[in-house]
Amino acid sequence: MSPAAAAPQEDDPFHEAARDLRRTVGAEFRAEREAAEFEADQLARRRASIADVARQAAHRGDAVEVRVAGRAFHGLIAGVGEDHVWLTSEVGDVHLVAAAVSAWRTLPATSAGVDATDPGSIRALLRGCELDGRVVSVVLADGVEIDGAVRTVARDHVILADSLGEVLVAMPQVVAVLERPGRR
Repeated sequence: MSPAAAAPQEDDPFHEAARDLRRTVGAEFRAEREAAEFEADQLARRRASIADVARQAAHRGDAVEVRVAGRAFHGLIAGVGEDHVWLTSEVGDVHLVAAAVSAWRTLPATSAGVDATDPGSIRALLRGCELDGRVVSVVLADGVEIDGAVRTVARDHVILADSLGEVLVAMPQVVAVLERPGRR
């Protein structure tokens, strides 16, 4: 058989039908693959917690805007603890209780991605501040901010000391802890 006889002819109706069939089947396979990828992505999004979202943003190097108690905090994610997200921002380190987050916005990446460290819990953070005598700002669920040196971290409250004396703060009301540079 000569090469000319073996090659399909453009005016051959079977050649045209085969070409149309390949296009149709190929398009159907692409559409099915895209639908399956979309469904897999949606399933992953549905199963994700705020901590998972924070870890992903940290790996990408995204900046975030997180709203807690009517306030917006902007920064890069430095860590994800068992109950909070740790941001580095222009005001210092911000530790936000994950259960208190009312809104989260991922902003365009501003740095190379990092592996988010695990800073433990808010209680562990405050105990470290107690041991070091650090001055922090504690943001309450109603948006009020209380400054003071951490004196005692008890089972259900924390005691802060300021120039007027001591303030007892119920732990369930703590939605954020701010550590500003240069404060002791």
